[in-house]
Amino acid sequence: MKQAKNATLSQSVRTIRWIIVLGIFTVVIGYKLLEEFVFEFGDAERVVFGLLLYGCVGSLVTWAALTWVSNRIARGEQAEQTVSENEKYIASIAASSADAILSMDPDGIITSWNKGAELIFNYKEDEIVGQHISVLVPDDLLRDGELERFATEIHKNGHIRSFETERLAKNGRNIPVSVTQTALIDDEGNLTGYSKIVRDITERREAEKWMKESLERTVKAEREIREMNLKLEEKVEERTESLSKAYDDLKRINEDLESANERLKEFDRMKTEFVSMVSHSLRAPITNINGAIELLGQIDLPSENPEQKELIEIMETESARLTRLIQGILFVSRLEGGKLELKKESVDLREISQKVIRNVEVTVENHLFSFSCPDDMPCVTGDATCTEEVLVSLVDNAIKYSPGGGDIRVELAKQDDWVIVSVTDHGIGIGAKEMERIFESFHRVDSSDSESIGGYGLGLYISKRLVEAQGGKIEVKSALNQGSRFSFSLPISADG
Repeated sequence: MKQAKNATLSQSVRTIRWIIVLGIFTVVIGYKLLEEFVFEFGDAERVVFGLLLYGCVGSLVTWAALTWVSNRIARGEQAEQTVSENEKYIASIAASSADAILSMDPDGIITSWNKGAELIFNYKEDEIVGQHISVLVPDDLLRDGELERFATEIHKNGHIRSFETERLAKNGRNIPVSVTQTALIDDEGNLTGYSKIVRDITERREAEKWMKESLERTVKAEREIREMNLKLEEKVEERTESLSKAYDDLKRINEDLESANERLKEFDRMKTEFVSMVSHSLRAPITNINGAIELLGQIDLPSENPEQKELIEIMETESARLTRLIQGILFVSRLEGGKLELKKESVDLREISQKVIRNVEVTVENHLFSFSCPDDMPCVTGDATCTEEVLVSLVDNAIKYSPGGGDIRVELAKQDDWVIVSVTDHGIGIGAKEMERIFESFHRVDSSDSESIGGYGLGLYISKRLVEAQGGKIEVKSALNQGSRFSFSLPISADG
């Protein structure tokens, strides 16, 4: 840069020299021509005019020449400053680059080393500058002649761009890199050295390796999926055949079940008709027997033969028991045959409850009845006869399963849109195993006293069916030796 500046200054001085000489020569020639051919001057005038002309012209020419030189020098200094700043900027970029930027002389000796090179290879600048570039090349690549191939390629093309290879760090680790090397040529075409940019591509290699492994895993997974699909198709085909066979078997079984169901319906119908026929056939003789027993009871028997009166009482008890059985069977037959007709009306549960309690109070001796009902108890919607039958069955059940006597309580309570009727006793109670089957037909509570307690297990079954037919629900709460509480609900009548 100094040489260029000195050359510019020398050229400017030579230019000034010629400008001053030519300027003065031109002025003198002009003055002499004016003096000879245009103006006639006296001696004094000639002296004055000559002094003015030569003094002014010489000064102006000198000032113009010096001004021109000064401008040339200023522009040169400005250009020099711009170039210097650009050189500093480029140098700072090279120094702070993450890539290794280094230079070598024509013999391969390292002459410059930036911060990026230090980070990649772990060599400080004072450790590496002055050493041959081969210190950064792994031994196997040196033996393979990589540096010679580089020299041949650069000699041929002037550069090598983005050549991927490996370089050796200070700690002996091989680093995958991308190398760009360019020959440096001066103005006369002579080789002055090389510039080299080395980029660490470890992360890129790892990413490529990961992508390759991922691709291999994907290909393997696709292959396994295809194999699984083939196996699955085979299994689906096998299962489809099995399902088809199972469907045919199921269809045949359904047809057999439908046929059996039709036969069962027919048997059920026949059973219902048979039960109804037998029950109706038994009602007439039972009625006659009851009438005969009643007449016998009205006859005055001799006091010396008390066994006859006892036999008549036994006949009366057993006849009444058989009558209740036949009535229960007929009732069940009508329920199961769908022939039970309910007369829905507004029913006063208070009146029905008091009636049932009055009727049973005259027939029992060991039980004390109590009745609880709010004054504003509304009527319910139901069948009065069926409701009375349910309450009679529950009260009779409470009497039978508290053979030792005790209190039996009948309660009415309003809950939302329902009236709850409850019958509570303090008898033998019901075990947990029996609770689930208590409302089944012909089921009796299994207890030590079951043989002495009358009944055929139809009362609760009939009660449940009657309550549900009226839109209500029946339930029981009980514990062994603590009594039972049976409750059923009926909807409140819209009429109140």
